[in-house]
Amino acid sequence: MPAELYAGRPLEPAGPGMSSRAIHGSSEGAWTDPVFTEWELVGAQWTDEHPHAEFNFVLDGELHVECDGATVIARAGDLVQVPANRRGRYVAPERARMLAVYGPNPSGVASTFEGPDRL
Repeated sequence: MPAELYAGRPLEPAGPGMSSRAIHGSSEGAWTDPVFTEWELVGAQWTDEHPHAEFNFVLDGELHVECDGATVIARAGDLVQVPANRRGRYVAPERARMLAVYGPNPSGVASTFEGPDRL
């Protein structure tokens, strides 16, 4: 199989203070390949819980991630993992841009979301 190119596209509004773009795959239904998305948050927050692992690689800015009562502060170059079936709260007090990698999710169980909200 030859290499596949997934052409870049601009970020699109995803809620108050948030924009995103799907790079590869869809996180709806069952899937076995990883899903890649890019996010930018400006003074925004949201909470979610996934049936799959979630990794966020911070490209720029500062991202606060709360899970199981502990908060980590990630800056450019840091990677944060929220394990499957755990509630994660993501906060960008000022600005954060990150690459998120999800999955896989062969069960097809849906994720839950709260927000996004402005700070």
